[in-house]
Amino acid sequence: MDERLDGLEQERAEFADQCETVNQGLDARFDQVAEEEERAKKMKAEAEEQAQSMRAEREAEVENSKRMAARIDELEKAVADKDQMVSRMQSKTNDDCCTIQSLRLEVTAKWQNQAGPQSVPVGRVIQCYEELGTR
Repeated sequence: MDERLDGLEQERAEFADQCETVNQGLDARFDQVAEEEERAKKMKAEAEEQAQSMRAEREAEVENSKRMAARIDELEKAVADKDQMVSRMQSKTNDDCCTIQSLRLEVTAKWQNQAGPQSVPVGRVIQCYEELGTR
């Protein structure tokens, strides 16, 4: 019976050694998993930080694009306003030229009729100059 007790004691000791080896392996694996989890958390935090930075950059670019589009609209409106002003000035210039040409034709017609410059009505000349001045 002592042999049997010795055999059981030896089996128990071997089993305890095996359990200790397994426990050490598990502890090492748990430590490794904990390290991997910590690295994963750091990588996730870095990725989130990068994503936030990229979102901020994209939002800044969008705002800049909006400001540029608004400025382009302002410039296009200013150009359209200037075009209208030029068109009005050209129209006024054309009207003024027509008035001057009309007055010249009147003066020429009077002179050709041998009536001389005295026959051009002074009132008409003054009226033409007033029309030119009020435009």
